[in-house]
Amino acid sequence: MMEKRGVSTIITVVLLILISITAISVVYIVVKGVIINSKENVEQEVTCLTEVDLEIISSCYQVNLANPGSGEILKFTVSNKNNVNYGPDFFLLRVKRTEENFVEIPTSSNSELKAMETNEFFITVDRANKIGEAVFIPKLEENGKECYAQGISFNPTEC
Repeated sequence: MMEKRGVSTIITVVLLILISITAISVVYIVVKGVIINSKENVEQEVTCLTEVDLEIISSCYQVNLANPGSGEILKFTVSNKNNVNYGPDFFLLRVKRTEENFVEIPTSSNSELKAMETNEFFITVDRANKIGEAVFIPKLEENGKECYAQGISFNPTEC
C-alpha cells in the first residue's frame, strides 16, 4: 500500500509567504489609490497662493417674487479691488445653515467680475432665513490647475 503523504513543511511555508505577499500587495494598491484620490481632492480645496482683493459690500435675502415657493433669493454685492478679470463661473458659494454642515451652491455660468468693478449676484437658496454663515470662495486658475482662493465669510440678513 502507498503511504499517504501530506504537503511538506517547506512547500507550506513557501505557499504562506506567497499568499501573504499577494495580500499585502492588494492592500497596498487599494490604499495607494485611495490616498492619491484623496490628495487630488484636497489639492483642489487648498487655498491658492494668489492673493485676491475682493470684498462683500452687502448681502441679504428676500422672497423670490418671480417664482414663489422655489426658495429665497440671496443677493450679495462683491467689489473687485484689483486689476484682475474674473471669468464665468468664478466662484463657489458655501452656505451653512444653523442646523447643518456646509452646502455648496452652484453658481451661474454668467457670473463674471471685471477688474475694479462692483457687481451684484443673485442665487436661489432654500431656507435663506436659516443661514448661519455664507462663504464666497473665488475659483482661480494657478499653474494650469483650478484652485480656490481664501473664502470671504458673510451673514446675510433679510432685505
